[in-house]
Amino acid sequence: MMKGFLHIVAFCCWVALLAGCDAKPLSLRDEGKPRKVYLNIAIALSDVSRTGTRVDDAAPLNDNERMQTLRIVVVRPDGTVEENRFIALYEAVERYGTETFEVVGSETKRIYLFVNERAEIVSGDAAAVLRRRALAYDLSSIVAGGRFPAAELAALTIGLKPSERFAGLLPMCESHEVAVGDTDYECSLFVTRAAVKFTFRITNRGQRAVNLTGLAIEKSAFEEFYLPHNAFYEDRVSPGGTRYKEIVSYDVPSTEAADYYTYGAESGLAVELPVGQTVELDPIYQLEGKYRDPQGDARNYALRMWIDGAQLDSYFPALAQLPRNTHVVVNVAVNDTRIDWEVDLLPYTEKYLDPSFGL
Repeated sequence: MMKGFLHIVAFCCWVALLAGCDAKPLSLRDEGKPRKVYLNIAIALSDVSRTGTRVDDAAPLNDNERMQTLRIVVVRPDGTVEENRFIALYEAVERYGTETFEVVGSETKRIYLFVNERAEIVSGDAAAVLRRRALAYDLSSIVAGGRFPAAELAALTIGLKPSERFAGLLPMCESHEVAVGDTDYECSLFVTRAAVKFTFRITNRGQRAVNLTGLAIEKSAFEEFYLPHNAFYEDRVSPGGTRYKEIVSYDVPSTEAADYYTYGAESGLAVELPVGQTVELDPIYQLEGKYRDPQGDARNYALRMWIDGAQLDSYFPALAQLPRNTHVVVNVAVNDTRIDWEVDLLPYTEKYLDPSFGL
């Protein structure tokens, strides 16, 4: 009799466990509450392919161009913040995955990604450096359950004065719409650096050593939107077969001439250029911009160089805009009587520019 009683007890417990596994979803459905699902999000830089190589650019990233902190904000269709999660990464990475969220299913989310939000801008020299945050907004103030400040964030800008530069980390961000169904869902999203990178590689092909004494870039923007503003991307395939996204249109705060300046100066550099050697300058980071000359001339960005005090200058032909995350690689060949230079724009656009000027 006791043995039969134990079997009955075990059977009852088993039935209770079965009921318990489905108790919460049944209760939620009975009460008309939304069903929760798990959303798994993986993040990568926009110019890093799934195989881990950058689009047509063999130059390695430095740690300042990678992700060192990550904030993911999930927003419901009615503007309610579902979660605001900050992640401090143990090392600088090009991809991060995956982060799991329990969210309401069967609706389209807006997911905001903020990377390196503590990036700083500095001015001055080593003797008197002034620092400030690139982003003048506390993203931790966005509270789960509250309203997402969409208009306020859309209007946020980053500014650079002529004497200022990014110090260390580069700010990155993006926002994506993700349709979540009534079952667990995984997605891979990208972030975009909020800067344009210039790399100068100078080779002395002359018969004597010379010095780079000055460098300037025309039409550097004072200000850009923090989040990409009305940015439109198109899928592309590089000559090497890597898929990537190209920014084909975007908005900037202004295209007035007064909102642009000349980066750099005639003096202040003392870079020796030995015969037969290539010297690569430290990266120069500027804000994205675009500018249409009132006369209709598309040659708006221009380069000036001073070799032993002699000024040389030329336009970047047919270049009226530089979207964020563009890498401008300038290869300069210094000869005895002239300077030749070519420019590659990576990773989004593949343009070969071939200006030259006399020395």
